[in-house]
Amino acid sequence: MGNEQNSTHRETPPIHLEEYVALAPRTTLGLGGPARFYAEPTTEEELIAVVAWAERAGLPPLLLGGGSNLVVADEGVHGLILKPRLNGLSFCDEGIIEVGASYPWDKLTKECAQRDLQGIECLGGIPGSVGATPVQNVGAYGQEVADTILEVRAYDRKTKAITTISNRDCEFSYRSSRLKKEAGRFFVLKEKFRLLHQGRPEIRNGELAQRLNSAENPSLEEFRATVVQLRKRKSMVYDPRDPNHRSAGSFFTNVEVTKEQLEEIKKRAESEPPHFVLAEDRFKVPSAWLIEKAGFPRGTQWGNVGLSTVHALALVARNGATSQELVDFARKVKEGVFSKFMIKIEPEPQFWGFSSPRPLETGP
Repeated sequence: MGNEQNSTHRETPPIHLEEYVALAPRTTLGLGGPARFYAEPTTEEELIAVVAWAERAGLPPLLLGGGSNLVVADEGVHGLILKPRLNGLSFCDEGIIEVGASYPWDKLTKECAQRDLQGIECLGGIPGSVGATPVQNVGAYGQEVADTILEVRAYDRKTKAITTISNRDCEFSYRSSRLKKEAGRFFVLKEKFRLLHQGRPEIRNGELAQRLNSAENPSLEEFRATVVQLRKRKSMVYDPRDPNHRSAGSFFTNVEVTKEQLEEIKKRAESEPPHFVLAEDRFKVPSAWLIEKAGFPRGTQWGNVGLSTVHALALVARNGATSQELVDFARKVKEGVFSKFMIKIEPEPQFWGFSSPRPLETGP
């Protein structure tokens, strides 16, 4: 394999590369083939240098975080997979923290709660790394990182320079951002958050309020622990002992609909859909509810894949599953929801190595 590398890419890589590295063990789904090349840069300079080498060699570079929001094709990925080791963490004045992109996200929420720094406690238990959070605008239980991110430091592959992207310029929206829309352009290096020192946080989620209202002035640590318990009940905390643990978390985003669409959903379902008011004529409907009403109850099995037994939004891989099997089932679920409600549900995970960047789509 080394001879093949030298004949194909004559320029010596700036850091050590491994070849044909298994990616399945590096994802929470446990699916997919190998990476053609793999490296773990430990500094920003190493990361930028090896990205430049990959581009000159015609190899697409891709960043791997915690692997919790990722579906890798069975054939693997013909490119350079990078798992940086950028783990710095600094607590500054006025609630400002600076944290490297590779730092474990759940660990950060715990350390901030222990310091009574408010703003990300509702995001405890979410797997993955800090660098992935602004891409998806990660959110749960009424919080999202758009509320607290001040700026993102990233390498811009278009300008070949490090840039600082302000909160406003991140163009955050529901489970999306400029970084997601311009996929592959920005490699996140570091983030800066502003958190608060103040009393009990505002509870914006009904389920969380029900659990916390009986507690008298809970600490942020207790607040976060309650969130983690709720996520565990839904198999949304990665735990190898959980039979539903091989998933990518929420596979589909919730949907935003108009008042007319909401009425049509109610008519087709013959029941009132749960919904949240976003604006005068915009409502959010849980995709899990749509999936179940479309004929896919929790625990649905389809070959070696299926739905979690406790949450219809999580697609689960069992022994013997393949990535293609999972994608085919996800497409079946998406088409089932559309057939029932004329509503498109969209996937959250990234898809690597597939012939199409949107493998759930059947049309052009």
